[in-house]
Amino acid sequence: MFPDPGGDDVQPETGEHVVLRNTTSRTVAVGGGYLRDQAGNLLTIGAGYTIPPGSLLRVYVGPGTNRPGAYYNGRTAGFLNNTGGDTISYFGPDHALLDINSYMVS
Repeated sequence: MFPDPGGDDVQPETGEHVVLRNTTSRTVAVGGGYLRDQAGNLLTIGAGYTIPPGSLLRVYVGPGTNRPGAYYNGRTAGFLNNTGGDTISYFGPDHALLDINSYMVS
């Protein structure tokens, strides 16, 4: 996770995003899941999205064209907005907590 990349967080086709990596040997269905930051902000993952073995899915805050490997939420404000760091929780479509990742900014 790269907190607060340079430039506008919600610029079209790029900007702030969370990267999900599949480290298993099978395709993982992530469609309908979502991410929450420490402040309770929500990023969704579109229905039908999967991550093949060893691949990535970038879940963007801002607008863009959805495609394999990238899902855009179309938000108008940044997501990872805590100045000292943040925690991201990943939930499956059944609302089960599946993973948590935190980072600190020095």
